[in-house]
Amino acid sequence: MDEVFGEINKIPIVDIWRALGGDDPNRDGKVLCKFHAEATPSAQVGGNRNIYKCYACGKTLGAWNLVKELSGLDNKGIWDWFDKHFRIKRPPLEKKDKPKQKVMTLDEAKDDLFLWQAALESNDEAIALLKSYGIRLETAQAAGLGLFPHPSLGLGLVYPIPDGDNPVAFKFRTLGRGRNN
Repeated sequence: MDEVFGEINKIPIVDIWRALGGDDPNRDGKVLCKFHAEATPSAQVGGNRNIYKCYACGKTLGAWNLVKELSGLDNKGIWDWFDKHFRIKRPPLEKKDKPKQKVMTLDEAKDDLFLWQAALESNDEAIALLKSYGIRLETAQAAGLGLFPHPSLGLGLVYPIPDGDNPVAFKFRTLGRGRNN
């Protein structure tokens, strides 16, 4: 993407100005500013920095923003504009694969929950956390509470929650007071 913006910024901004319908600069390289009313040209188009700069209102723009401000196009429209006028195409977007959620059957969830519940019984930290909330182990087991080693959040309690759309829905709480996930 940076290479393409580099190509856009190499285009003489006076050429972009003309493609946008701007008048040719005078012999000093100045034009009437399109961002405020004026009788004497105060905006320079080009120069060493290849930018649009109005010395009266202070508006300073590079190639992309000059097209954006004067055309009112959105980003897609600006890419189309640069393609039409200067044959610079938008590079293809990189697709980032989203991590896939594990989809469980109800039987798999019950099996996993059974393993999580067995893990809960043998973890002193989890039992202490339950006690700090005033929950007895038997009550936690009856509610379906289990212990689950989350890959990024660490060890935590997991319990089923009712969800009409998903019969296999769980809530997770890291081992440590006050942190809900």
